[in-house]
Amino acid sequence: MPQNPNGVGLTFEVSLQHVKPSVLREVEVPITATFLDFHQALQAAMGWTDSHLFEFSRNGVTVVSPHDDVLPSPTVWMADQHTLTEWKLQPGDAFVYVYDFGDNWVHELRVTGTALNLSRPRLIGGTGACPPEDVGGPPGYQHFLESIADPKHPEHKDYKTWSRGRFIAQFDREAQDQRLAKLFS
Repeated sequence: MPQNPNGVGLTFEVSLQHVKPSVLREVEVPITATFLDFHQALQAAMGWTDSHLFEFSRNGVTVVSPHDDVLPSPTVWMADQHTLTEWKLQPGDAFVYVYDFGDNWVHELRVTGTALNLSRPRLIGGTGACPPEDVGGPPGYQHFLESIADPKHPEHKDYKTWSRGRFIAQFDREAQDQRLAKLFS
């Protein structure tokens, strides 16, 4: 992550769309972070495993996973080549982060404030369990939750076996912030 000599950052509310119960995270991120750094911070904060492509979009600009298939342009930026400062974000601004185009996990991000003395991204709050990777997007997650909640459901045993180690039913802010600390130490 680029140096942040002034320690200035932004506070974001991250809301996973189209799922119940709701999944929400509050993160602080240095303004000098690249979008790739920001993506990695969101992965750790949410509980995702960074196994898929992603993109951010705001005001006609799309920031994409760094890969060979995309050519940068004025409206398509590579995530490892641009920083949050370039979007000139202010409290109240909102934009979208999509992770895993197969499952289509859409997150709404809203800038809720500024942070000071920030040397690394931090997870400061949240609610809700992160869906396991490759569960089938919001509809698959709903089916998964129904199946594991009902021992009589025909897929209960299969989902319990499949999800071991891939689904943590309770949000643990401290554990997920420790993942962030390890990433950015």
